[in-house]
Amino acid sequence: MQELKERFQREAKILADGIIKVDSFLNHQIDCNLMWRIGKEIARRFQHDRVSKILTAEASGIPAGLTTGIHLSVPVIYARKKQPVTMANGCYSRLVDSPTKKSKTELVISSEYITHKDHILIVDDFVASGETTLALLSMVKEAGATLIGVAAVINKRYAGGEAKIAAQGIKIETLVSIIDIREGKFVLE
Repeated sequence: MQELKERFQREAKILADGIIKVDSFLNHQIDCNLMWRIGKEIARRFQHDRVSKILTAEASGIPAGLTTGIHLSVPVIYARKKQPVTMANGCYSRLVDSPTKKSKTELVISSEYITHKDHILIVDDFVASGETTLALLSMVKEAGATLIGVAAVINKRYAGGEAKIAAQGIKIETLVSIIDIREGKFVLE
């Protein structure tokens, strides 16, 4: 997606510990028109795959998941970071490392909204080590649902997550792939 690559090259910043800041358009301040087109592109790539629900993680995955869900006309479920009292009837839960928070984060999905009948597309803002995606994948499996594939807006290919996901035979689509960071500059595919 050329528009996204150009925006990424112009505005993304590299912070300490390899954290990539895209707050100006993707995950703090959201460019709604760009996000609409991101969702449309992800939906196009999975339009023939019988997706029945989108699954993402709170909070940064929600915009891309939501616009993809709109374009595919399917519900969006997001894994919450804490189990609310309203989720008392059973849930799937995993702990994952959060590189931006430098701690473990719990991801929780209500068992009411993901079942063996569902065909799930996981959508997130980033794939890096793949830990969040693999946690979501394991909850999809625990629910007995079918995983259609994974879509990420930005892929830190050098971090290895894409390879871990693909090694399991899972279809993965990314819109921007960072191959490396050299001398403070991004090397994109």
